[in-house]
Amino acid sequence: MNFKAFSINKTWIFFSLLFLISIVSVFASLLMDQKLYKKQKNNNELEILKASFSHTRKELINVKRAALLNAEKFDLNKNPNIILVKYE
Repeated sequence: MNFKAFSINKTWIFFSLLFLISIVSVFASLLMDQKLYKKQKNNNELEILKASFSHTRKELINVKRAALLNAEKFDLNKNPNIILVKYE
Protein backbone atom coordinates (compact mmCIF):
# COMPACT_ATOMS: atom_id res chain seq x y z
CA MET A 1 0.00 0.00 0.00
CA ASN A 2 2.85 2.38 0.71
CA PHE A 3 4.30 1.82 -2.72
CA LYS A 4 1.00 2.82 -4.40
CA ALA A 5 0.72 6.00 -2.32
CA PHE A 6 4.31 6.87 -3.12
CA SER A 7 3.71 6.45 -6.87
CA ILE A 8 0.68 8.80 -6.69
CA ASN A 9 2.82 11.36 -4.91
CA LYS A 10 5.45 11.04 -7.64
CA THR A 11 2.79 11.67 -10.26
CA TRP A 12 1.51 14.75 -8.44
CA ILE A 13 5.07 16.03 -8.01
CA PHE A 14 5.71 15.53 -11.72
CA PHE A 15 2.54 17.39 -12.77
CA SER A 16 3.09 20.21 -10.29
CA LEU A 17 6.65 20.61 -11.53
CA LEU A 18 5.41 20.64 -15.12
CA PHE A 19 2.81 23.28 -14.18
CA LEU A 20 5.44 25.48 -12.50
CA ILE A 21 7.73 25.19 -15.51
CA SER A 22 4.89 26.27 -17.82
CA ILE A 23 4.09 29.28 -15.60
CA VAL A 24 7.76 30.34 -15.60
CA SER A 25 7.83 29.95 -19.39
CA VAL A 26 4.76 32.17 -19.83
CA PHE A 27 6.20 34.90 -17.58
CA ALA A 28 9.55 34.75 -19.37
CA SER A 29 7.76 35.15 -22.70
CA LEU A 30 5.78 38.14 -21.41
CA LEU A 31 8.94 39.82 -20.11
CA MET A 32 10.70 39.24 -23.44
CA ASP A 33 7.75 40.73 -25.34
CA GLN A 34 7.83 43.78 -23.08
CA LYS A 35 11.55 44.18 -23.68
CA LEU A 36 11.08 43.94 -27.46
CA TYR A 37 8.25 46.48 -27.30
CA LYS A 38 10.47 48.95 -25.43
CA LYS A 39 13.30 48.39 -27.90
CA GLN A 40 11.01 49.08 -30.86
CA LYS A 41 9.62 52.19 -29.15
CA ASN A 42 13.18 53.48 -28.57
CA ASN A 43 14.09 52.78 -32.19
CA ASN A 44 11.04 54.75 -33.36
CA GLU A 45 11.97 57.71 -31.15
CA LEU A 46 15.55 57.55 -32.44
CA GLU A 47 14.34 57.65 -36.05
CA ILE A 48 12.20 60.71 -35.25
CA LEU A 49 15.22 62.46 -33.71
CA LYS A 50 17.39 61.60 -36.71
CA ALA A 51 14.77 63.01 -39.07
CA SER A 52 14.49 66.25 -37.11
CA PHE A 53 18.28 66.57 -37.04
CA SER A 54 18.42 66.08 -40.80
CA HIS A 55 15.79 68.76 -41.31
CA THR A 56 17.64 71.18 -39.00
CA ARG A 57 20.91 70.46 -40.80
CA LYS A 58 19.33 71.27 -44.16
CA GLU A 59 18.02 74.56 -42.76
CA LEU A 60 21.49 75.48 -41.47
CA ILE A 61 23.09 74.67 -44.82
CA ASN A 62 20.57 76.94 -46.55
CA VAL A 63 21.25 79.77 -44.06
CA LYS A 64 25.00 79.36 -44.54
CA ARG A 65 24.57 79.52 -48.31
CA ALA A 66 22.49 82.67 -47.96
CA ALA A 67 25.12 84.23 -45.65
CA LEU A 68 27.85 83.54 -48.21
CA LEU A 69 25.77 85.10 -50.98
CA ASN A 70 25.01 88.16 -48.84
CA ALA A 71 28.70 88.50 -47.99
CA GLU A 72 29.39 89.15 -51.68
CA LYS A 73 26.71 91.90 -51.78
CA PHE A 74 28.39 93.80 -48.94
CA ASP A 75 31.92 93.31 -50.35
CA LEU A 76 33.01 91.16 -47.40
CA ASN A 77 35.63 88.48 -47.78
CA LYS A 78 34.05 85.22 -48.76
CA ASN A 79 34.88 82.75 -45.97
CA PRO A 80 33.68 79.15 -46.37
CA ASN A 81 34.36 78.41 -42.69
CA ILE A 82 31.19 80.02 -41.34
CA ILE A 83 29.83 78.27 -38.27
CA LEU A 84 26.13 78.64 -37.55
CA VAL A 85 24.49 77.61 -34.30
CA LYS A 86 20.76 77.23 -33.94
CA TYR A 87 19.18 77.55 -30.51
CA GLU A 88 15.67 76.26 -29.91
